[in-house]
Amino acid sequence: MEDVLDEESEGNLMDEMNARPAEYLNSRRPIFRKVAAAIKEEKDAAAQIAEVEQEIRDHSMSPADMLVEVRSLIRKQNTEFEAMRAENAGLVERVATLEHVVKLLVSLPQISRSASDVCAFAQTEVEHRALQGNLKTLTLLQHAAQQRDLSAIDYLLSSESTLEEHALVVLNPPESCRTYEVPKQTSESSVLGQEAKWAPFKSSPNAQKSWLQLDAGRVVNLMGWHMETDSGVHPRERSFIMEVSSDGEKWQRIPTEMAWRDFKTYFVPAVCSANNGNGFTNAQMYSAVQGLGAMPHTPQFYLAQCCIAYARYFRILPHTVPGQSGWNKDSHTLRFGLVILDDGGDHLVGPRFVRDLSPLHTAAKTGDTELIRKLLDHGADPEMLAGCWQPTFSSPLQGGKTALQLAASSASLEAVQILVDRGAKVHKDQFEVPTGKDGDLVAGFLQTNGSKPVKRT
Repeated sequence: MEDVLDEESEGNLMDEMNARPAEYLNSRRPIFRKVAAAIKEEKDAAAQIAEVEQEIRDHSMSPADMLVEVRSLIRKQNTEFEAMRAENAGLVERVATLEHVVKLLVSLPQISRSASDVCAFAQTEVEHRALQGNLKTLTLLQHAAQQRDLSAIDYLLSSESTLEEHALVVLNPPESCRTYEVPKQTSESSVLGQEAKWAPFKSSPNAQKSWLQLDAGRVVNLMGWHMETDSGVHPRERSFIMEVSSDGEKWQRIPTEMAWRDFKTYFVPAVCSANNGNGFTNAQMYSAVQGLGAMPHTPQFYLAQCCIAYARYFRILPHTVPGQSGWNKDSHTLRFGLVILDDGGDHLVGPRFVRDLSPLHTAAKTGDTELIRKLLDHGADPEMLAGCWQPTFSSPLQGGKTALQLAASSASLEAVQILVDRGAKVHKDQFEVPTGKDGDLVAGFLQTNGSKPVKRT
């Protein structure tokens, strides 16, 4: 029970608490703590009032100055409000853009990111037309370009790797990246496009067959190969075994996981496995493809429907089928390169090519100059061949067109001019231009800039 204070003691205690209220804030008596807190709050409020009064006296602001100060505070507050509005508007716009992207995602049965989806080149024109534009094989950017959803396109272009179209390209390493089991002659070369060729068989000094090893310089997705060799040679007579390695020491023969019957439906068995793991002998393998007949080998362009291997080193070994002549003469020569999924690395030659229309091709086909500029500004390749298909195993790709060819076929002079100004080549392709006034302008522009004679349609 708390002690009862007389009137005099209570007065003295209040004087002490007024003088030093902080000392009583932690008193064991609740009443003392409450009184001390009230006194402290009163003193703090009085101090603040005194401070404000002193500040007013120090400034001695006139009514006009006070009005200026108030207006300044209002402008500052309005600026802050405008910044908040702008931020909110930016958030609203971003949400709207994301909604566009989500709608595109929902409209696609799947998001195709695998080479097997986007690089499955048809072997007949009917299959090609069925695959072209199929939502299951489009990238999100291709789909956005077809829908001309500029908000989604801007969003996608601002992210990484959005222009990737799963394009294929020929990898042609120089001689410095090629190794031969039997040293080649100084006059020989296995590099594509060279005057000389390489002979896998050397009659001198030991009548020996030699493998060729290519170093890609980095790990790549092998999708096929490009071989230049003698014409009119049956694939059963001049076949190879292919091995791959990631370190140049441990080699793996391909195919390894798929059966030979599946493997042969993907590409010509002129490069084959000696043992497919399913118990087929070499003779059995080749008896299954007797009906292929002789194929011209100038050039051979083999393109798989899926990634064959993921490796850095590639070795082809001459292989002879029992009862066939095979690689047994110095005059049997070739040049060899790889077809890979484009990675922007070294030693890539020729145009890049894709099965479906790239966003740039879509924009050129419709004469959409705004989208053409946007895509070129983000690094789109004006020389890429799109709409490609491979009619037979060893035939070159057909149907591939550049964006400039499609712009010309749409008779869009402005689109043609933009592409030419940004580096599209005029002199190497054949152009088809519609008849009519717009077509006349396009044809005149192309021929003035060095094109071949334009075909009018």
